[in-house]
This record gives sequence, structure tokens and C-alpha cells, in this order.
Amino acid sequence: MSRPIEQALTSLIPRHPGSLPPELIELASSLLAQSRSKISNLRSDEEIGRTYACANLACERLKIALNLPTIEPRPPCPPKVYKKLYNHLDQLLTSTSSRRRPKSNQATPVKALPQKQTPVKEKSLEGFRSNRTPKRALKFGSNKKETLPKWVGHAIRKVCVEFEAGKAVPHVWAGVESVKFLPCPKDAVEGKGRGMKQNEMMEGKLPGLVATVFLFVFAALESKNTSAKELFEDKKRLLAVLKGLKDDDGVLKKVWEEEEWEGWNMEGMTLKKWVAEIDEWIEVIIGNQWLEMEWRTNIVDGSGASGKAEGNEDLENDKESDEESEKVSERMRRTGLGTMMQAKFDYLSDEKREAYAIWKKGMLARLDDLAADNMDTTEG
Repeated sequence: MSRPIEQALTSLIPRHPGSLPPELIELASSLLAQSRSKISNLRSDEEIGRTYACANLACERLKIALNLPTIEPRPPCPPKVYKKLYNHLDQLLTSTSSRRRPKSNQATPVKALPQKQTPVKEKSLEGFRSNRTPKRALKFGSNKKETLPKWVGHAIRKVCVEFEAGKAVPHVWAGVESVKFLPCPKDAVEGKGRGMKQNEMMEGKLPGLVATVFLFVFAALESKNTSAKELFEDKKRLLAVLKGLKDDDGVLKKVWEEEEWEGWNMEGMTLKKWVAEIDEWIEVIIGNQWLEMEWRTNIVDGSGASGKAEGNEDLENDKESDEESEKVSERMRRTGLGTMMQAKFDYLSDEKREAYAIWKKGMLARLDDLAADNMDTTEG
């Protein structure tokens, strides 16, 4: 089973008890294979949400047949981008079951069913509610969609302007949202569900998470080695940008309510404490397998970070205002997180590409066999 598919399905139906239904996994994998066959040239901000959208489609199409719990989407890309991608895939992709049609030309007579009065909704639910055992509400599965504070988007753009990394914006946003709201990948693999208390763990440390995710994304896009001294200088630059966010008139015009600054907590932040916070986040992200999620695996290593960010029109305006106040550093863009970037996280190495090609060939062959079996069953 594909781990990204499993993670996407788990985040979509977090209230589902036990293991995921095989039919759901099979349909999600089939839709993903179809999408890659029919649409191979998605934009970078759309590619981030491909697997998640296919898993979402599978849940929607099988929610009645499998009696799935409430579907709670939290896409790894901007909402507008995801909605457009989801609708496009919904129209383009077909389920295996939808292609099954009897070949008989004779119409099957339908016996009229006796009419029965439809019960009132409240009355029909009365028995269920009276026997239902109250359960403690799950914060992750609440009807109210959790969102990042408004300052986070401006912080990400400011950081990317400082490092001339416009293309990093959607990846950083997806990474911060994934770590903040999605179940811990390590816990999901070990069958512990949402065992990691992310909200408690990152209380007062959201700026450090933004900075750390940026370092990982920037390292992947630029694909260069960075010395410990250069990494320390990058942390200093990040501290200066985030610490000065509330002093930026342009940002204050857009984020002026105090509640929109929830989790900022940068006043009085020292360099020593800041460096320790980022190092802690690096250890947490690597140790809990956050780098194995789509926000990181969908980045094409070495593709470059400079350029206009897709879906982030405000970036160019931010860059112009920043260039008026100070010159962007002439030091070459550096990346890499030293020895933290281990070989096992190099998902685009020649060995990993070859292994993926073999897996893809086998999966497509399996899908063809399943389709042939279904056709034989229908004809029989």
C-alpha cells in the first residue's frame, strides 16, 4: 500500500475506527494512477494536492457504500487551487465500478414498491440519539476548520522575499499546515493514530516551525550543501525577518486585529533561544517522519527557488517594498541542512527513481488485470 495514499485517507477520515477499507485504498490508488496517466503536467502548487485530491474523491464516492464517517478535508495546497484541481479530477477520473454495465439489450422489469411515508428527520434520529454514548469531542475532527493565523502567510512571503525564493511559498505553506494539523506520520505508521499532541507541542513555537520548514524547502529547491556557519547566518536572517514582522507597516495594514497575531510570540526572542528552537524543530520533523509527507516529497530537488510564486500575487509587491528599504543580500543562495539531510530522505536519487519506475510498472499491470477481471465478470 502506498504510504502517501494511506496518510491522505487517514487525514480525510480521522474518525474512522480500525484499519482502512481495502476497497477505499484500491479506488484511491486507481484514481491516482489514472490522474498521472491523463494529467502529467500539473503546476507545482497543484501537484502538491494530487494524491490528496484522489483520496478525497475515493472517500466521496464510497462514503455511502462503506458507511464512512464524516470526511474532513485539509488539503496540502491553497483552498482555491485545491478546489479547482478537485473539480477537474472529479470530472476527468472514473471509478472502476462506474464502468460496469450489463450487455443485455432487454430491459429488466422493475416491480413497483409500496409507498411508505417518510419519517420526520428528528423522529428518525430519536432512537439513535437516545442509545448513543456521548464521546469526548476530537479537536482535530471538529466541524470548525482549523486555520493558520493570518500573520503566517505574510511571514512566509517576507522570508521568501529575503532569500529570493518565490517558488518556495506554496511548499512552505503546505509544510506548516501539515505539521500543524495533520496526524503525525510516525504515529500513523505505528498504528497510534493521532498520538502526537502537535498543538501543545508547538505552543509559542509557530514562528520556529515556519523558519524550519522554510529551511527544508529551500534546501530541497536549491540542492546545495551548507556549512554550519552559513546555516547559523540563515537562522539569524530568519530571526530578523520574523521579529520585525509587527514593525512592517504594509503587514500591519492587512493584519491589524490582535487575534490575528495568535502564536507570533517573537518579542524578546534572543538569538540563542531562536537557534535552539529551530534545532528542536529539525529534530522533531526528521524524527517523526514529517519529511515523508507530500509537502516535501512533491518538491523537485534542484529545481530552483527563485521566481514568482504561483498563487501568491502579493509576493512581487512585497519584494518591491522591501527592496526600497534595504538591498537584498548579494551572498549566493545557500541550502542544505548539513548532516541532517540524510540519504534515506533523498527521494529523487537514481536508486529511488528506478525503484519507483519498477513499482509503477507493476501497479499499472495490476490495475489492467483488475479491469480485465471486472469485464469478464460483467460479460459472464
